[in-house]
Amino acid sequence: MYSFSSMDHYSGTFADDGSQITFDNAVSLAAIQGFFPNGDLLIYSQDTNDLDKYLRGYLVQRYFRFDWKTGKKEELFKAWPDHKQVTALFILSDEQLLVAAGTAYEEQMMYLCDLDGNNKEQMWEKPAGYAYGMSFSPDRETLAYHLTGAGNEFNSPGCYYSINTLEIKSKKRKLIYEKPGHLMFGPVWSADGKYLLFQDCHAEVDRNHLFSDIVYVSSDGSSVNYVTQDQASYFGTTFGLPEYRSGGSNCPIYTPDGRIIFARRSPGAHPDNDYDPSRGDHHENGYAPENARGGSWLVIYDPATKKEQDITRYQEGKWDFRASINKEKDGIVYTSVWNGKASQIHMCRMDGSDDRFITDGHDHKGADFGRWTAERNPDMIRAFRETFLKA
Repeated sequence: MYSFSSMDHYSGTFADDGSQITFDNAVSLAAIQGFFPNGDLLIYSQDTNDLDKYLRGYLVQRYFRFDWKTGKKEELFKAWPDHKQVTALFILSDEQLLVAAGTAYEEQMMYLCDLDGNNKEQMWEKPAGYAYGMSFSPDRETLAYHLTGAGNEFNSPGCYYSINTLEIKSKKRKLIYEKPGHLMFGPVWSADGKYLLFQDCHAEVDRNHLFSDIVYVSSDGSSVNYVTQDQASYFGTTFGLPEYRSGGSNCPIYTPDGRIIFARRSPGAHPDNDYDPSRGDHHENGYAPENARGGSWLVIYDPATKKEQDITRYQEGKWDFRASINKEKDGIVYTSVWNGKASQIHMCRMDGSDDRFITDGHDHKGADFGRWTAERNPDMIRAFRETFLKA
């Protein structure tokens, strides 16, 4: 089953064959966040979709453990009512969580704790920047993340975001890669745990963070390999209908056999936006069709052969990005959008064949963040909608 988001804050799902598209009421502001080892769901809810409240830590968040077979619901963090806003949460076992608490404008810390928030164990001594874009190694022993804050104790002066790792048992933090004037973003582990895949945005030149280069580095940082040059990947997306604009960081992904899928941009490309930092943090992009040129398409790169093949086809004014793999089938879903139009979820095979339109969102306002989740099934989704959301 696949999940996706609609531009009017509805969420939805569809079956593996692209059928049975269903939307959840946006009023609920609740979503399935993860899965406990015993099969229970981790449910996240929030009081608003206001981005500014989230960035500044004023968002009211609630987490629940939900047994979808019985309907039993248990709220988490009851013994930690004064915790700062949770920015990342990982389930380590049925009884233990790894929690990042803090905001982009305040100090952030990482803790091990139980489901109530008791027995908190700090993972580092003091805050240093803001960590997000997190992913666990395949053996679940090491966390990778990028860290903001030029000049803090882990980022050298002039380095915007750096790639770091944290060993959970030893609490050892390690700087993996950074570069003056550049922003490193979104580390993802290879299936064998030997490499970290991320992107390098020349932030000093590209203040809007539209484009990047694709990089993979050995997990100890000793070997650095650039897949692209000249900021050839589409990174900071901005798209959609004039009245329903969206965006968000677009990251490369590993295939199970170690190849890399990313969005390559055409030379000189620019999306249909303008950039004005006076609008405020994360509100800088405005609709400006006069600036649109070129586009992006999905490619797959093989590190072993250094060869790259197209998955989707380049067309002027069309932007393909945000791929997600169905690991049980030879296929991906991705976002595709024409300048000024509603964004769409598409599905195709890994070689680009059998490309199909799936949805353009609730009320045709745009769809994004299509993602295949093997753990989900129709009975689970039905219980979530009919028991949790309507309780």
